[in-house]
Amino acid sequence: MSQELTKTIQMVDNGAHGTRRMYVLKGRRGAMVFTVMVDRDFSTKTLPLGIDYHSRVPLNEYQKESEPSQDHCAFLDGAACWCDGSSLAADELWRIYDGTVQGEHAIWSKLLEWYHAHLGTDDNADAGGGI
Repeated sequence: MSQELTKTIQMVDNGAHGTRRMYVLKGRRGAMVFTVMVDRDFSTKTLPLGIDYHSRVPLNEYQKESEPSQDHCAFLDGAACWCDGSSLAADELWRIYDGTVQGEHAIWSKLLEWYHAHLGTDDNADAGGGI
């Protein structure tokens, strides 16, 4: 039985450094997380930090030979996870965001694409009514 994918935006205050904004797409197989550091008023400076997958199972040979990356993954409700990611892909993704609803839709669409590419496709692709 498939489980619906869910999407959330989490904000973490990093004091004078700004705020981390995390786009989280989560399903039965794991989560894709796109993280951007933004300035205090979300207007002038942004720094895309990374796109990471958090998988409930090892996905490649080097992960199968190692312990989980995190014993208690916050994105997987405390379950262990194997994760990997890319800062270059985050930079490319941030370029498509233009501060509009359409730009945010493009971020969710790309996260869905990467979710299926890295974690599989047997979750329902309807992430809360509109990826």
